[in-house]
Amino acid sequence: MRVLSLKTSLLSNSEVLSLLKEIQEKRRKLKDNKQLATIAYESINFLEDSAANTTTDDQIQQFLIAVKDTFRLTKAEKLQIINQRPITLVELQLLIEENEERFSEEAMDQLLTLINNTLINTDIQTDEDIAEDRDNSDDNDEDIDNNSEDN
Repeated sequence: MRVLSLKTSLLSNSEVLSLLKEIQEKRRKLKDNKQLATIAYESINFLEDSAANTTTDDQIQQFLIAVKDTFRLTKAEKLQIINQRPITLVELQLLIEENEERFSEEAMDQLLTLINNTLINTDIQTDEDIAEDRDNSDDNDEDIDNNSEDN
């Protein structure tokens, strides 16, 4: 592998997934290097099961623009938020270094709201949605049991 440019940049999981899919489409490179083919295949499988598969470039742009002037986050913190997409305050606090000294609880709540509005798709189920679905299915099971007893 050769270094093409000395400039480095941080890539989100979504961008890595796109690049790997491009590499996989250009099979010439993969035929020459079986290790690269394996790494690309395994990485694509992992990233397709993560939030990276549903994150769009527009969502990332909106998030970065929104936090630019309002919150003083490092590049690494922004990247972690984009990749992890925290949905609870505790998850967010784990991603931001010295968050208690840098941000008030209200500011952290605002950031969490911003993340929910820009990065999180509505078609993705939250833990609360999953718990609610589980409760509803338990209620349906009880109804089925009651109906079978009546017959």
